[in-house]
Amino acid sequence: MNRFLREFFTHKFNVVLTIILIFLLITLFYFSKVISYKKYRLQKLKKQYQEFVILSEKYSSLERKFLNLKKKQSKVKGVMEAVDKVFSTLGLKNKLLSVKFIAKKDLFDISEETAEVYIANVNMNEMINIFYKFKNIPLPIVLKKVSILPSFEEKNLFDLNITVSLIYIK
Repeated sequence: MNRFLREFFTHKFNVVLTIILIFLLITLFYFSKVISYKKYRLQKLKKQYQEFVILSEKYSSLERKFLNLKKKQSKVKGVMEAVDKVFSTLGLKNKLLSVKFIAKKDLFDISEETAEVYIANVNMNEMINIFYKFKNIPLPIVLKKVSILPSFEEKNLFDLNITVSLIYIK
């Protein structure tokens, strides 16, 4: 074996060929490490890109909701006036027993006013009309809580206790 190696390395061509092969192997090893690192970085960047896409979708959704809220905003000065507007269009103002202002919350440019509305002696059709009107009125009104109780006077009538919030931009 020693003799074979000695003869092999005595020729300059074989020495140069061996050096080139060793250089190629080292280069191949180096580039395989570089490629694996680049693949790792690519996977990481793909994951970050997916997170960015999700965040941008959430942002655009919130922006659409904000613009929709801005469109719905009218010249109403408060939750009391908004409730009055809903019930005056339905003709149920006489069944509206009380509207109690509960709270006002401010968050950046958006304010939320909450009130509790008590309506007595409404039938099923009037109740449906009330909910339909709250849903479709061009105001940013949110029904937070609704409790429906049977009326004491008649069995087919109901008393409603509704917690309403009006959201508006300052």
